[in-house]
Amino acid sequence: LTMPQRTTRRSIATVNYQANQVVPTQLLVSGSVRALVLTMDATLNNTNNTSQYAYARNPGTLIPNIHVYANRDITLKQGSWNDWRTRMYCHYKLPAETADTNAVNATAINSTIIIPFITPGGRRPVDTALNTAMFQRVDIDIQFGDESSILNAGAKAWTVNPTVKIEAIVSRNDPPPIALYK
Repeated sequence: LTMPQRTTRRSIATVNYQANQVVPTQLLVSGSVRALVLTMDATLNNTNNTSQYAYARNPGTLIPNIHVYANRDITLKQGSWNDWRTRMYCHYKLPAETADTNAVNATAINSTIIIPFITPGGRRPVDTALNTAMFQRVDIDIQFGDESSILNAGAKAWTVNPTVKIEAIVSRNDPPPIALYK
């Protein structure tokens, strides 16, 4: 006899790239959400590296803003992709990241961030897990830049457009929250 898992990680959305646009997406998730895991994948083909350089904090420079909100007006989380990578050390070990270079090639870039809803270092961190039943809906807006957000000049184009896959870490046994960690 096996016990059901206390937490599960499930795919809840995929956000497709739109250059220099904000892409709103409703997150179809229910239950007690401990965190959102966002993974960005893309392939950038560089055909001319004359007088260009890769930005040091790439590939997160492609996404200058992420906004998670409830009921269309309650801000839950906000910041750039790189802000969330910087903050992750408070909660999690930083996952490996594949950045682009200014070499003439097609580079598959990859980056992952985790947006937590449980308070780091709290006595009972799960007391602040996001209870989605408290809200009618939860949405995320992802603002994209363009190829120049990764490389500053030269001839470049996406051979595989960026996508952001969103997964939720959902608990089945968390107590009802007593606070909201923003």
